[in-house]
Amino acid sequence: MSTSTWIAAAAVVVAVAALFYARRSANAAREQTKIQRQLREDAAQPYVWADLRPSEEHGQFILLVIGNSGPTLATDVQVSITPELRTQEKERSGLIHKALADGLSALAPGRTITWNLGVPWEVITKGQPNIYRIRIRANGPFGAVPAMTYSVDLETLRYSLAVPPGTLNGIAVAIAKASKTLSEAVVGQAAD
Repeated sequence: MSTSTWIAAAAVVVAVAALFYARRSANAAREQTKIQRQLREDAAQPYVWADLRPSEEHGQFILLVIGNSGPTLATDVQVSITPELRTQEKERSGLIHKALADGLSALAPGRTITWNLGVPWEVITKGQPNIYRIRIRANGPFGAVPAMTYSVDLETLRYSLAVPPGTLNGIAVAIAKASKTLSEAVVGQAAD
């Protein structure tokens, strides 16, 4: 074989190797672009959640709270809870389940909707199921958000702290009470 043939053969081998690595690099770039696009879409989807929790303000009520912690509007929000929630008043349970069955047309970012289920000793009862299965479906700007299903056990709340932490409402009540006491003392001094 002549030198020029060897050089041509070597050039073909180098070209095939370069083509192989170029194709591999292009495939990796396409895959990376696909991952980046999916990350961008996932980050822009709403994050809808539901919780059964004690009231932070009063402590003596169990609440159903539905919220959107994502950056965009959630639409066609469907929340189903099984078994049917017990509430202090049977009528309230039917209204809550009807609202959930009808769904929420939209839930803005940072928005929560809260329903009062009643006092814990009426809602959390021994001998009854206190584990609720929550399923959430919603749509965002890039279509359907993956459905979430999880359980909430109200039994964990049975012996939890029932006294709310300090709130602005508590401060306002204390100020009003102090103001009234001060006013009565001033009026009493003026009368003397």
